[in-house]
Amino acid sequence: MRRRPLSDNDGAVVRRFVQSLGEAYEIKTVLECPGEGADGDGGTNSLLLAAGGARVMVVVNGPIAAARVRASYAAAGAPPPEVVEAPGAGLGASLADVDLVVSFEGPPFPADWPTYFFDLARRARKLLVVIVRNPDRVGFARPHASLRQTSRLAPFLWQLGRVRDHVYLGVPWPVAGALTVFGGGASAEVHREPVSVVVRRTALLHAFVVDTAPRTRQQAKKRLRTLAGTPGAAG
Repeated sequence: MRRRPLSDNDGAVVRRFVQSLGEAYEIKTVLECPGEGADGDGGTNSLLLAAGGARVMVVVNGPIAAARVRASYAAAGAPPPEVVEAPGAGLGASLADVDLVVSFEGPPFPADWPTYFFDLARRARKLLVVIVRNPDRVGFARPHASLRQTSRLAPFLWQLGRVRDHVYLGVPWPVAGALTVFGGGASAEVHREPVSVVVRRTALLHAFVVDTAPRTRQQAKKRLRTLAGTPGAAG
């Protein structure tokens, strides 16, 4: 089954979610790594942060994606991001550390996804946000679902920092509207665990927020040891 691309509304929900994290954690610098992206959806999730004054760098897989990202920022009137072309979703050793790293799907089912996320966490001074397709959604294409199963991903992310939040995004509007009405008017854009079966089975995306900032000297030493090691396969 072909994956449903993000609608304009889905994309706006993701951008507002990333913006809310930027405001809560006083984010000044951002690195977004969509890798191959999801049917061209990656690369613009930090756009509202850029509009608010954050310096944004976006990694893309080639000139077509680079042109699309620049055009999206220009159309929104946001300051242009620094766009880095890295074929194969490689990050490159020259990329600087930033406050926030956003991974939108990453490479499509990379052979060594633990190494990919370790590399992202090394660059995140405050937060790593990992956004993946929701494997529990009805109709999710499952040929390689094991690489996106959140039951495997969530415990692995705890090796990189403290998982502060995990939420579901992209719930279809009829479901979201009903949840808003029956939820007493509360916002139905971001659904935090624990969630209902309806949300788990209809949301398009699952996002994890990992706090990578050590709070004590002991935590800082532990983080250095963890990120300096060679990650093995998770699960």
